[in-house]
Amino acid sequence: MNKEFKKMIRELNDGKNLEERLPQYSNEVSTVLNEYASLQLTLEYYGLKEYIQEEISDTKDTYEEIKPTLAVLNELLVACFVNGEAVGKREGLVKGIDRLRNQVIEKMDVITAYVDEFRAYEYVLNRMELSFADGYEEINEEEFLERLRYYLFATQDPVVINSRIQEMVGQLPVRMLKAKFLDYVKKSLERYKDTDRQSLNTFEYMIRTNAMLYVPKGVDTHFADLKAVAGRLKNADYKNLDKTTYQKLCTLLMDSSVYINQVSDIYVSIQKVINSLYIYVLTLPYAMNCNQKLQHTCKEIVTIVNKKFEKKLSQEETDTLFDLLNTIVGRQELCYEKYMALEGSLLEARNHHGTLIEALSLRAVFECLEVCSKLCNNSVFIDIHKEEMQEQVTEELLGQKIESVLTEMDELMKQQPQCLNRAVMANVLSILPVFFSNSNEVLEYAKSSLEQCKNIEEKTVAMRLLLNEMAE
Repeated sequence: MNKEFKKMIRELNDGKNLEERLPQYSNEVSTVLNEYASLQLTLEYYGLKEYIQEEISDTKDTYEEIKPTLAVLNELLVACFVNGEAVGKREGLVKGIDRLRNQVIEKMDVITAYVDEFRAYEYVLNRMELSFADGYEEINEEEFLERLRYYLFATQDPVVINSRIQEMVGQLPVRMLKAKFLDYVKKSLERYKDTDRQSLNTFEYMIRTNAMLYVPKGVDTHFADLKAVAGRLKNADYKNLDKTTYQKLCTLLMDSSVYINQVSDIYVSIQKVINSLYIYVLTLPYAMNCNQKLQHTCKEIVTIVNKKFEKKLSQEETDTLFDLLNTIVGRQELCYEKYMALEGSLLEARNHHGTLIEALSLRAVFECLEVCSKLCNNSVFIDIHKEEMQEQVTEELLGQKIESVLTEMDELMKQQPQCLNRAVMANVLSILPVFFSNSNEVLEYAKSSLEQCKNIEEKTVAMRLLLNEMAE
């Protein structure tokens, strides 16, 4: 970082020489982001092609699911990045990128809901496993509880302890009255009184997804096969399962999990490319000092990959591609480091110098940089249009949320078999703040859970699962 660069940031943060520093800063950030986005989308796009060819191309269902999204992505990359249409048609292309990005978010929201729902069915099927086994070795409960005590409290780190307690609660047999369970949920939500609304909404979402209450937008449009699997698992007669039906359900769940993992991995990779393309197009008008040689190399790589996206590269093309890739590998880390040194001043500038930014006609570029800041977030599926809800949670709002969640949960549990209700309880309890006052209460809960469970196979599976976690 050169002296002029440091001086710019220092004067900007000190509020000095702003008429010169604000335009200089916006240009510097735009240029760094534009180069970073070019490098990132190039490397991610190449990685996406390799992953699809090596892992997905022979998996028909997965490939058919992602194919329409890939087609739109490939078109946008050619138009925006390779052919340079982003200069003259920027507004329309930004809308196209945003539309594709939102479609991927919607699909991932549906997938996530199925993951949480299938976790409940997995819980039920896991606990039935030994019922169909030819034989199994029972676990000494006293020895298990002693190992559990050591595992939970051997560390002094409260974060680790709480995480392990939540893990324990999510695996041990649930023998809890519905009223007590709902009271735990109620008390956990009550902790959010006088906090910000965004935090409450996030926690409510976590409860709803783990309780199978959340119905995402697009659930009737996307992943019809997963919907059929969910319906079959939901309507299974778990109380009267025979071994053949049990094995079929396990296979169905396992195959669906493999499919979900593949599709999720692909959509994460696709979204990374989309985010980088979004940043590239947003910053293009304001990036004045880009490395043209670097940009040309990135476009060469994307062109080669794009033309042969669904086909295997020739040896000559592969050699050319590797030579080009070797010239840019590692450059994106340097760009990102420079961006991070600049990014800290962005919010400061917007919050304290908004009037001057407006007067200098820099409002548009700073708004673009704020969007880019969100797109650089670790969460690739972040909603860039959603404003953070910082208003305080009122008693009235909290009461409405609690009533809604508890009523829906109570109604769901009236409709489901006991085994599924226990799965829901376990999953929800595992994400609630720890509700024990001391270590004795924790150990008493574990002991009581095992004593009250009269199904030897169920509690043996639960202990095995926890022992496996302890061994890792």
